[in-house]
Amino acid sequence: MTDGEEQEFGNNPSEPSIYFHHSDECGPVVYLLGLIALDWNYCEHLFSTLIWHYVGGHETGLSITPKMGNQTRADVLLDLARKFEPDSGVLDRIQFARKAFNQLREVRNVLMHTHSIIPHESGSYEWRRASTKAPTGHGASLANLDELTQTINAIGTLAMFILQIVLLHMAREKGDELPELPEKFEMPKKLTQLPFEELPED
Repeated sequence: MTDGEEQEFGNNPSEPSIYFHHSDECGPVVYLLGLIALDWNYCEHLFSTLIWHYVGGHETGLSITPKMGNQTRADVLLDLARKFEPDSGVLDRIQFARKAFNQLREVRNVLMHTHSIIPHESGSYEWRRASTKAPTGHGASLANLDELTQTINAIGTLAMFILQIVLLHMAREKGDELPELPEKFEMPKKLTQLPFEELPED
């Protein structure tokens, strides 16, 4: 390839593609997958921030939260709230947030642990991942553009929900007027998992 010459990958079926685990038509869902990863990290950070408020500040909290997994983080937050939260309304919201977090965590893990994305005959996309439970060694779920967008919106909604509780804690610590509790929202939806027998052997 000479200077100034651009090489295009994946546009010509006869040419090898750099994207050997997904085709060009999967580009939009790969982009949305990146947004899910970014938004999830922020949502997870806000859960950590709320934990810090219960353990006496970020200096103490930072010795704990970096070692936590996703599920542990939500469970620890709820355990702390049950022991130290004086407001039953806040505790109720944290219980709700934990449930939403765990459902979204399941969706996020399915997507982020995917090793191949394949257009499905239904018009959706098949997200294939390694699975010790499947006879073929793979499991797969379906997720289309709308479902990925809904997941992004749900993660953002949960993040703002937790942020409102963080702001309530900050107001309480300063002796300021407390903001209203965040309103609960519709629980996130799970992805459709394909039966193992529908997956071809590699």
